[in-house]
Amino acid sequence: MRKVNSEFQTKYLSEEGQQLSNRDYFGYVEMDDFACYVMADSLDEDMDTNSARIVVESVIRSFGEHPTMKARTLSRYLLRAHKELAGERRGRRLKASAIMVVTDYRKVRSCYAGNSRFYIIRNGRYLVQTKDQSLTQNLIEAEKLPMDQAAIHQERNNLYSYLGIRGTPKIIVSAKTRLENGDVLAQLTKGIWENCNDEDLMGIIKDAAEPKDILERVEDQVLERQKEKQQIDNYSLAVTVVTRVYEPPKKKISIRQIVMIALPVLLVVGMLSVTLYIRYRNIKSKETSLLQYMESGEA
Repeated sequence: MRKVNSEFQTKYLSEEGQQLSNRDYFGYVEMDDFACYVMADSLDEDMDTNSARIVVESVIRSFGEHPTMKARTLSRYLLRAHKELAGERRGRRLKASAIMVVTDYRKVRSCYAGNSRFYIIRNGRYLVQTKDQSLTQNLIEAEKLPMDQAAIHQERNNLYSYLGIRGTPKIIVSAKTRLENGDVLAQLTKGIWENCNDEDLMGIIKDAAEPKDILERVEDQVLERQKEKQQIDNYSLAVTVVTRVYEPPKKKISIRQIVMIALPVLLVVGMLSVTLYIRYRNIKSKETSLLQYMESGEA
C-alpha cells in the first residue's frame, strides 16, 4: 500500500470563464498503489453533451478496472474514450483535448492528445512540459515563432490531433519520471495557459505555500485578464504537491536468500579450485617424467 506511505496533496479549480457553461472537466482516483488524474477540454459546441466529462469518466473507469503505468495500456484507455465520443455524437462530431497523468507514488508519466498541458516543476524550474499538438507548436519547433507568442497566436487551437478526430488520434505517452519530495504536478487547459504564461505560473508556484494558494493566485491573474480581453474561455487547473514520495522498506536478507546467493559462488569457486588442482598435478607429473628421462639419458 504505497499511498499510505506517501503524501500527495491535490487541489483543482474549473470555471466557465465568460462562456455560458463550463465544458472543461477534471477527475482523479487515488488507489492503494496507483493514482490517475485526468483533465479534458471540450472542443465542440454541442451544449447538450459535455465531451470532456465523457472522456474523463471513461478513462477513470478504465484505469479503475486495471490500474497500470504501461504505455500501451494508457494509450488504449484514451483511444477507448475517443471511440465513446464517436458513439455519442448524435449527428454532431464530439471533440475533446485530454491529458492523463498516472503515478505509482514513486514515478509519474503522462498520456495526452490535444493542447491540454502537464508540467512537472522542481526546484523552481520546469522539469517536464508537454507540447501541444497544434500548428502553433509546429511553428515554434521550426523556429518560425517565439515561445512567448504561443498563447496569443491565432493557430494555437488549430489542432492536428485530439479525441473525436476523424480517424485515429495521435496519442503521446511520455517516459516515466522519478518523483522527488517537493515536486509540483500541474494540469491545465488552454483557458489557463492563454491567460497565465509559464513565467507567471512559475512565480506563483515559487511564492505559494499550499496548492490552494496556487489556485487562488492563478485565478486572480486569469480574472485580471478579463479587463483586457472580451472573451475568457473555460479555465481549469489541477495542482498536486508531492510532499513525500513513497520509499519501499528495506527488506532483511533471510538465511535462504544468503544460501541462494552464496551457493552459485561456492560452486564456481569449487570448480575453479578443482581445475587448478588438476592442472597443477599434470604439471608436476610432467616435471617428474622429464626428470626421469634426463637421468636415464645421462646414465
